[in-house]
Amino acid sequence: MPEASMRSGHKFAAEDSLADAVVRSAAMLAGFDEPRREARRLVAAAAEMDAAQLIAAPDSKLGAPAALRLDEFLVRRLAHEPLSRILGSREFFGREFALSSETLDPRPDTEVLIEAAKELAHEEGWYDRPFHLIDVGTGTGILAITMLAEFSNATALATDISAQALATAQSNAERLGVADRIRFLEARSLKGVEG
Repeated sequence: MPEASMRSGHKFAAEDSLADAVVRSAAMLAGFDEPRREARRLVAAAAEMDAAQLIAAPDSKLGAPAALRLDEFLVRRLAHEPLSRILGSREFFGREFALSSETLDPRPDTEVLIEAAKELAHEEGWYDRPFHLIDVGTGTGILAITMLAEFSNATALATDISAQALATAQSNAERLGVADRIRFLEARSLKGVEG
C-alpha cells in the first residue's frame, strides 16, 4: 500500500508544512517498526534541519528542494534501504557517526562491546591510568572513537585497508572531539603496527 501510494503520484510539494510531511511520511511507513520516528528523521534530513528545529517550526513550509529529497528518501526507505544509509549517518552509543560507501553500517547491538569494555575497565582500574587501544578494521571508527569519548585517559590506533574508510573515521573523530588522541593507519589487520 505505501509503495503504491508513492507510485500513484502522492508526492510532496513545496507548500506542504513540515508537520503534514511528517504525518504523511509516517502513514507511508506504517509497516516499519517506528514509522513516526523514522518520518521525523527523514523530514528533518530532507529539510536540512535537526529534530529541535523541526519541532520548533511545524508550520514551516517544506520547500521545493526538501520536497524532492523527501520523495527520494521515502522511495528508498520503502524499498527497505536502511534508514542510516539514506541519512548518511548512524547513532551509536549516543553519538552520531557519518557513514560512507566504504564503511559498514554499525549495528546497534555492537554497543554491547562498549558496555563490556567499560565493565572490564572498572575491574582492571583503567579509569585510573592511561591506556592504549587498537581498533582493527575501524570503518567509521565507532569502537575506537566511542572508547576515547568514554575514557579521557585513553589513546588509540585505528587501522583499515580502505583510505576512504579512514577518512570517514578521521572526520568522525574530529567532529566528536577525540582526533588528538587517535592515529589512523592504512593497513590490513596488524600489518605495520608497532609497539
